[in-house]
Amino acid sequence: MSRLCRQDDGKTRRGNFELARLSTMRATTTALFGALAASVTLLSNPVGAAPFSVLPKPHPLVIWHGLGDSAHSEGIESFMLQLKEAFPGLYVHSVTQDQSSDSEDRRQGFFGHVNDQVQMACDQLASIDELRNGFDAIGFSQGGQFLRAYVQRCNTPKVRNLVTFGSQHMGIADLPACGPTDLLCRVAEAALRGGIYTDYAQSHLVTAQYYRNPKDPRAFASYLEKNDFIKDINNEGQEINTTYADNLASLENFVMLMFDKDTTVEPKQSSWFASYPVRNESDSLKEGNLDEPTPLRQSSIYTDDRIGLKRLDRRGSLIMELCHGLHMQIDPACQLKVFGKYVGTPSAGLDSSLATWIDHTWRWTLYNTTGLRVEQTAGLIITQSFVFLGLFVVVRLLIFTLIRGVGAVSRKRMADERVETARGPIHLS
Repeated sequence: MSRLCRQDDGKTRRGNFELARLSTMRATTTALFGALAASVTLLSNPVGAAPFSVLPKPHPLVIWHGLGDSAHSEGIESFMLQLKEAFPGLYVHSVTQDQSSDSEDRRQGFFGHVNDQVQMACDQLASIDELRNGFDAIGFSQGGQFLRAYVQRCNTPKVRNLVTFGSQHMGIADLPACGPTDLLCRVAEAALRGGIYTDYAQSHLVTAQYYRNPKDPRAFASYLEKNDFIKDINNEGQEINTTYADNLASLENFVMLMFDKDTTVEPKQSSWFASYPVRNESDSLKEGNLDEPTPLRQSSIYTDDRIGLKRLDRRGSLIMELCHGLHMQIDPACQLKVFGKYVGTPSAGLDSSLATWIDHTWRWTLYNTTGLRVEQTAGLIITQSFVFLGLFVVVRLLIFTLIRGVGAVSRKRMADERVETARGPIHLS
């Protein structure tokens, strides 16, 4: 009878263990699917699903104004205010060349050495604590190539997404016209009549430092000899700076927007790195149209991957968008191509080189298998699905390992108890 009682106790313990194990599995599975459901709800509607205090803040933003504007003009201040209202918690900094005088900052958009201005921006951005973990960047007009120079030459703190509106990435083949009341522009225009490729112009007149006219063989030869800004960041010199290519290729996305009715930038396709073909003295006698800009993917800056554009393109991170309107006429349709997609989104927190490699590899795989980018709705759904599937597999493996471990401990304990109860003969009274 005692043996029967001990057998019944063993069966009871085993039954209790099985019940406990099943209860643990049910509770864990319920918690897992609850967490997944909450995550889907949060990602599909983050503002409505959780209070702002528990949501990650948008990635900080840096902007660089264009020619004739200033860091804290009425237009720039209004733009910054609208962004902060649209994306609560967003930190925005506007690059300035003079903290004490907005009029001096505007003047330096016309007069100054661009290399010095870029270095000043490097020092300025590195000193701002809110930007220490990186930021997104928007460059308006000439501010776009200046911010690209920041990425290629400094990039500390690191830029995540670079967005340029109507910028002159391959320079300009003609100088922009001045407004009738723009005195600073008129003064700069008069100074340029003294020569674009003089030592003075190449170190004091901003537009001269990205003037590049391949249609004029003599002017282009002077450009290659004298220019030390746009030629440098486009790696058109005899020596290739590989750091420039590596830094630009480290961007998550490089978004370039061109205005279809742009008459300020000549050619307007410079916003997409297109340029007129380089002419020789006898080219005018040859057949063919040399007045059509060469598209980016047919140019040597891309095919030789001199600055990392080809690497970006291969993983779907080089985005060329068209906005309808004149130069810097950013309408709501144009805004939707950028804001909430490349600007105003939380940081992914990819601080390690391994995490960055995984991100770039996934972007390359997604783009080359589906033609989708992570920022597109379908691409985001696929990415989230894979993330949730990976989480499910990992959690299931953890549960399986836990149950196996608990089972092994329980079996060992029951085996020890059997050994203890079988040490001597059982005497019945």
